[in-house]
Amino acid sequence: MKMTAISKCNMGTCAYNKENSCHTPGITVGPHGECSTYVHASSRGGFTKVNGGVGACTASGCKFNNQLECQAPKIDVAIDDKHADCQTFEMESKQDVLTFNDEDNAYKSGV
Repeated sequence: MKMTAISKCNMGTCAYNKENSCHTPGITVGPHGECSTYVHASSRGGFTKVNGGVGACTASGCKFNNQLECQAPKIDVAIDDKHADCQTFEMESKQDVLTFNDEDNAYKSGV
């Protein structure tokens, strides 16, 4: 499985950001779509030759989340109310949700 790439990040105050690009091997997207890896710092971290990706996604309501892995082709990270957010986050529709039915031990649509 290939890690989802971060195509751009405008969080210039993040230690991992250089020229609107993330340079840490993998970020964690939190339960509300926030970048949990964001570090407000003047010193720089990460690796210049590394293009950031999504290492884990705990935003269970996002339609791109599959077993804590991001399945979006790429993501953008940007400021939202003073914190870094995954701008690719989309709530999954009720038609997309699968639920487990204990009575017949089968998965079915949660509509």
